[in-house]
Amino acid sequence: MLSEHGAASMITIDDHRVCYDGVTEPHAHFFCKHCEKVFDFEAMEMPRYTGEIGKGFRIDDTQLYYKGICPDCLKAMSEEEGLN
Repeated sequence: MLSEHGAASMITIDDHRVCYDGVTEPHAHFFCKHCEKVFDFEAMEMPRYTGEIGKGFRIDDTQLYYKGICPDCLKAMSEEEGLN
């Protein structure tokens, strides 16, 4: 309901995870594969395609997200390796 009324954006991470973001302006996201948190990258420049591209493709929505390991998890993993 929030996304239908423009109060939140729906972000599809994968087939089993959907998140809602109160920041409705286009921006990138980062999904940490270790802790499974989603981070906003609001300062990152996004491609802004509107209308049609190619032969008859109309763009209604653009989502950009990256997957990897966040700084907190990288630090914890590094500290864990140092203990072994």
